[in-house]
Order: sequence, then structure tokens, then C-alpha cells
Amino acid sequence: MREYRFFLTDIVEAIDEIEDFTSGMDFTEFLNDRKTQKAVVKNIEIIGEAGYECAG
Repeated sequence: MREYRFFLTDIVEAIDEIEDFTSGMDFTEFLNDRKTQKAVVKNIEIIGEAGYECAG
């Protein structure tokens, strides 16, 4: 099993990617950009999976 720090790193990296993907966008722009929506959802999934593994 991976150490907690690796899962925490996954969480931080996913948050950073979400911030990068949505930087400079307002909510309307986000709603009209399906690629960004899907990228954000994927990173939220990563956060959830890593959080689940940390809880253990």
C-alpha cells in the first residue's frame, strides 16, 4: 500500500490542476467549456479516491 504522503500529493496536484484549468474563467465560461468541466470532474474523482485511501 502506498504511504499517505503519496495520496496527499495526489490531492494537492489535483487541486493545483483544477486551479490551473479554471484560472481566469467565470462561471458562465466554465459552463460553456465541456473540456474544462470534464478535466475538473476527473480531478475531483482523483481527490475522492485519494481521500478514500487516506481514510483507509
